[in-house]
Amino acid sequence: MRQHNELFPVVKDAISFENLQAQGEKVISDQSGNIWSDKDKHDPGITLLDSLSYGVSDLAYRHSLPLTDLLTIAGKDTLFPAEFGPQQTLTCGPITLDDYRRALLDLHGNDAFKISASDPRDFLFQDIQLICEPKSKRYKYYFNPETLEYTFTPPSGDKFKTLTLRGNYWLYWIPTRWAGKSANLPLVKRVMEDFLRENRNLGENVVQVTRVISTPIYPELVIELADDITDAASVLASIYMLLEQWAMPMPARFTTEALQAKGLTNEEIFDGPWLRHGWIPQLPTSQNYHTGMVLKMNHLINQLLAVEGIKRVVSLTLPETEYLHQIKDDNWSWQLDVGYYPLLWGANPLEVITEKNNNYVKLFAKGGVRLQPDQKSVERLLSQESLINNAASTLPAGKVRDLKAYTPISRRLPACYGLQNTLQKLKPEQRHLYQFLLPLEQMLADGCARLAFLPHLLAFRDRSGNISDTLWPFKNTEDTIAQQVHQEYAGTLKAFQQQEISLFDDKNRPHHGNINRELDILDYLLGYFGTQRAKRPLTQDIHDFLQTQRGYLAQQPELGYQRDNIRIDRVSALQKRIAARIGLDGTIFKESVDLSKLPFYLIEHRQLLPNLPHLDFQHDQTPQSFVISDNIVKVKQAGIADKIVRGQLIDFIDIESKFTVRAQMIVAVEGNEFSLDTKNSIQLEKNLQLLQSASEKNNLRWRNSTAWLEDMTYRINYTDDQVIDDKTKQCRLQSNTKSPFPALIAPKNKITIIKQSSPLSSIAEFTDEPEFKLVATVTEIDRIEGILTIERDDNQLPFPTKEESNQYIWYISDENYISSDRFSFVVSVVLNRGLVEREDIDQYKLEEWIERETLAEFPAHISLITHWLASENFDDFAKTYQRWQNNGAQLGDESYTILEKLTLGHLPTGLTGISNMFIATEAQRLEVVGESGNEWNTQAIINNELFYVPSQNS
Repeated sequence: MRQHNELFPVVKDAISFENLQAQGEKVISDQSGNIWSDKDKHDPGITLLDSLSYGVSDLAYRHSLPLTDLLTIAGKDTLFPAEFGPQQTLTCGPITLDDYRRALLDLHGNDAFKISASDPRDFLFQDIQLICEPKSKRYKYYFNPETLEYTFTPPSGDKFKTLTLRGNYWLYWIPTRWAGKSANLPLVKRVMEDFLRENRNLGENVVQVTRVISTPIYPELVIELADDITDAASVLASIYMLLEQWAMPMPARFTTEALQAKGLTNEEIFDGPWLRHGWIPQLPTSQNYHTGMVLKMNHLINQLLAVEGIKRVVSLTLPETEYLHQIKDDNWSWQLDVGYYPLLWGANPLEVITEKNNNYVKLFAKGGVRLQPDQKSVERLLSQESLINNAASTLPAGKVRDLKAYTPISRRLPACYGLQNTLQKLKPEQRHLYQFLLPLEQMLADGCARLAFLPHLLAFRDRSGNISDTLWPFKNTEDTIAQQVHQEYAGTLKAFQQQEISLFDDKNRPHHGNINRELDILDYLLGYFGTQRAKRPLTQDIHDFLQTQRGYLAQQPELGYQRDNIRIDRVSALQKRIAARIGLDGTIFKESVDLSKLPFYLIEHRQLLPNLPHLDFQHDQTPQSFVISDNIVKVKQAGIADKIVRGQLIDFIDIESKFTVRAQMIVAVEGNEFSLDTKNSIQLEKNLQLLQSASEKNNLRWRNSTAWLEDMTYRINYTDDQVIDDKTKQCRLQSNTKSPFPALIAPKNKITIIKQSSPLSSIAEFTDEPEFKLVATVTEIDRIEGILTIERDDNQLPFPTKEESNQYIWYISDENYISSDRFSFVVSVVLNRGLVEREDIDQYKLEEWIERETLAEFPAHISLITHWLASENFDDFAKTYQRWQNNGAQLGDESYTILEKLTLGHLPTGLTGISNMFIATEAQRLEVVGESGNEWNTQAIINNELFYVPSQNS
């Protein structure tokens, strides 16, 4: 409906004044019968009908205007925001390997650099290769089911399990000649790092980025030119461009308009990531830089013969170099060494091939005369394609119309009606006529207001607080008499009309009818993007629910484009989509979000892993220096550069006292120096002076952490509604604050119950078989209440009594559990149990619905684990999550707390911190330090699970 005459000819007869007036007259005649006998133009009924018919005709005519005009808002150049164009709503962030390749090849120097305009900038990357991490090089770790420890070195014995992390990739990149300049390379690397951080798929990560190094190649050509050739420079320019594209091909790029002209549909054009500098329908053949690039020359001669001005290729050879070798038994193929790519004729190719009497390109004219064009002549002929800038595709605005303008019926009536008299001269019947006309006036005025409201009704963002609009018919100076007539009740009527269209009343109470209409419209608009609003609100706050659904619509371009992207330092598109799908918490759609106030949390398990340590540091290392500066600890040692990595864990050892501070994460590496942060570890902070003292005595050592994680053990906590005795075959265990619910457990899993040798002992400390060991089977799981039902066999020991249960722990010992990879493509969603603790709902059906709706937003290859935490525990988790994020999501105390809350494991034994300890009473303090305060009774600490700062002599 861009043109007025598309709709108007169809309806013009039906909405014309004459037809409407005739229809009105017929209806009134049918109703009045013979009572209405005078129908001439002077009759008051006819005059009133004429005025009303004109008003209705005018309103109907406005509805027939082009849709673009009806949707146009004054002051705006487009109908919809630019981000709702096809370049963002039909595309998506990089997902496949080809997507990543296209997106990286699209990065240009104009976007990434602020360099003088005199520098002819180019694209940043000549080629990109992204491969799955080779199986032999994968992140590998080991689990010992006897000690429940995770290590990076194989444990002794043959019962350990070898686990590998999947989803890692290696990337190889080649800079363009411009980007490869030494001045530009550091910035190019930074752009690459930023891109990979901002475009990471859920469950995946690029763990190794390698710049392929250039090596010059020098093909030698002897060319016989055509007899009539006069411009050897153009031939040489064509040869250079042909061989440059052969050695390192660049993709062909197209504008949106060019592809549309080729007949491609929008779905075919806007496929994959949005490429700002030209669409790349066909990528160049991918080279394998991981195994070594292969150059093939078998088609090159035919391509050269197709160059205008070349009569014959006399010879074409490619001499071998240090990194380039001809493949045996293949005269047309050359292999480059791993890690190298060909740089045609070196860093200055035009200088090389235009040098007088060079051996690389020899051009011979008729009679054997050699022609040698100069460099400037060739440079002028090289095609310099202008940079494409694919601007956002938008729908231009139409003509601005004053759709809300309204002329009252009363103003159109002839003067003989006396409606233009002053208020004092108005007769009672004239006042009554004003009042008789008011409902008709209001209906027509509201019709104009509703039509003008259409752009707001169909807006994707910045939606109104009303479901429609209203207009008081009398607002101009010409309507002063009418305003005075209605003055007594006008305010009440206006307020009533406003309440009729508002979503919330003046006391912020919802108008459920209008809100339902608004939700229906939101659902309709979301349908354009292939989605829908939440079927039901999980929140009981209708303001919050409406905010969520509006935010969901307003951010559709971003949520669709980033559909598979994950950023752990911000609220992801995935998290927003889930929030909208289950109708929860509109604050998540705000630009700035408090990470401790999120309605739920998504934790990608792989983000909790430390980096793999280098094998050179398996044994004690002696640091050259140990320097403390505020909260940063810097350790220097020769020979560790390029081996030690940020994110790996190390242990510090005082070889004199044998005291060990374990699992400390390296936060920064610079050459032969690495740094740690005491804010990241209470253990490091508490023992800093001890380590400093050991360093001064040359007694300080460090090495890779032996065990970096210990699997979960749980306390025996029976539910109160059961009796446990020797005959009990089945019992129920309930989680609590000291024993969280095991989220990874499954029906039919085996669990093992053992007796602790001491309250703080762990499985890893058992040197002999425990004195009590009972294997039971999980028969039923209630995740909402946090209850497990377990059953023992007849030949098993009886369950521990309630009175002795605090002396026992249990752990999952099932073979499937032991062998499972809990970090590859696994995401935990942490929810507040308070959401489902309502008397008016079936908690289990609601839990099932939430999990189903949440899982529907995840890619099929991602496993989802749901954690229902009590409100207090959820708030505690939220604060821990925020501290973890504020600390850069590094491995440390906060990440170990998250690991434990997700029941993935905990800090290895001896480092569990205050979470399992108690503040000593006065009597307990005396038991530890004695009356003199100089004693140190370790066993009393262990037996009473006391929080303590280690004695220097312990």
